[in-house]
Amino acid sequence: MNPFERFTELAPISGALCERRQDVNRLLNLDSSWGIAVVRMIMGFVLIITGYEKLISGIQKVSAGMLRNQIPFPTAMAAYITGLELVGGFLLLIGLGGRWLGLLYIAEFLVVTFYVQVPTRGWMDARLPIMLLAGALMLFLSGSGKASVDGALCGTFERNLPARAASRSISPPVE
Repeated sequence: MNPFERFTELAPISGALCERRQDVNRLLNLDSSWGIAVVRMIMGFVLIITGYEKLISGIQKVSAGMLRNQIPFPTAMAAYITGLELVGGFLLLIGLGGRWLGLLYIAEFLVVTFYVQVPTRGWMDARLPIMLLAGALMLFLSGSGKASVDGALCGTFERNLPARAASRSISPPVE
């Protein structure tokens, strides 16, 4: 038996493996902005739910919790955080103001994680705020991703940029 005959028997198998590798490579070529969009939308849903829970339980109850955790201006902060989570969560869903919301949520979840949760309840109970902090950092660094109002507005702005630049160009005076 020729030693190379064994390789010819394996040829159909290796061809199928190459096809599967190409399928996986196509998946890996997905635009990472779609991943950002998925995280942004899930974060928006979570924040809407937590904001709604704060609203339903009452600002006084949220304020009492903030007072217990020595958050300054507890009533004002309770109203601010409730509004930020409700309105900001909706804005995240549609993808408007992702970087700015990311910055605001970084501040919120730094306090929630390292000033409230970890010292009082430990790392295990701080997992959700840590993940929301990671999502906020991603939004601040990367923007809203695909399927967002930000993307649509930037696309419109970028398409009109050459026309705007041409209309604003200064031509030399005609003599």
